[in-house]
Amino acid sequence: MLGKGKVAITLSAVLVLMSVVLIAISINTLMRKRQHKEDSGFNDRTYSLTTVSFNDTAEDLGKIKSDTIVTRDYIIRNTGKDSLHVLFVSPDCNCTGYRLSSESVSSSDSIMLSIDIDMQNKPGGEFMLNTVVGLNTKKRIYSICLKGEVI
Repeated sequence: MLGKGKVAITLSAVLVLMSVVLIAISINTLMRKRQHKEDSGFNDRTYSLTTVSFNDTAEDLGKIKSDTIVTRDYIIRNTGKDSLHVLFVSPDCNCTGYRLSSESVSSSDSIMLSIDIDMQNKPGGEFMLNTVVGLNTKKRIYSICLKGEVI
């Protein structure tokens, strides 16, 4: 049987070992988050910043039949002197798809972003769908909001 002193030493050793493991896990998690941030295109070392003529857009589509697919086209014009890169496009609904004419263009060129909304099997009533676009500009995030009513 272990004496009180040996039990205390054993418990202390277990606590120290658990602390070391938790610190190692925390460091590993932080390093993975840092690597993810660097891989996501959100740092100025990967892409030079440029300027665009593309604004947040809010559009009311009005009344739409439930058996249709609605397509809206948006032009993102590179007005800066560095290349324009689309870092991501993120629709908030699986009924919304998109197409890009290109993921990057040089100065004075443009990218066509087409957004498709499939209204088939959508219940009647009002809707609001958002698509977020990330670009290598100072603003970084742009939003397209489409709303209407399914009839």
